[in-house]
Amino acid sequence: TSLATYLQPNTTLFNQPDTKIVFPKSHLDLKIKSGHQPTFDYLVAQCEKVIDDTGLSMVDKVRGLLLKAEDKFPSQQELAGLLSVSSRTLSRQLSAEGCTYRFLLDQERMSRAKQILLETDFTVTNIALQLNFTDASHFSKVFKRYAGVTPLNYRAMYAEYS
Repeated sequence: TSLATYLQPNTTLFNQPDTKIVFPKSHLDLKIKSGHQPTFDYLVAQCEKVIDDTGLSMVDKVRGLLLKAEDKFPSQQELAGLLSVSSRTLSRQLSAEGCTYRFLLDQERMSRAKQILLETDFTVTNIALQLNFTDASHFSKVFKRYAGVTPLNYRAMYAEYS
């Protein structure tokens, strides 16, 4: 199957400031019929080696993994396993960079919370559960500590500008 079968007809534009191919996100889940698993495994290993060789800080690596998390954020122990270090080593390396796992986790949660608050009409309880907080009260306290206002006040402030 050619690429053209997945693209909309008459969507080729010339002399544009960017070069890009736009397609539905669902196409990312399509299986490649001509895939070769050993080649795929080799290429993934090479990409991971390049990433390791780029000298990314531990903070950047943790942020990257938290950003990729979809349904549930990994615990510090799980994250350490993904990075092939012990939980203690992860803590020590983050500390050396002036950071903690909890801080990075809360940053990612707050980033997502702000986006959800502005793009949906989900309740604070729904957002808290979606971001793996124990309850809405705890979520609201953490949100207020990071944003300076409660989640509902944040939503109301930005609703005025939209």
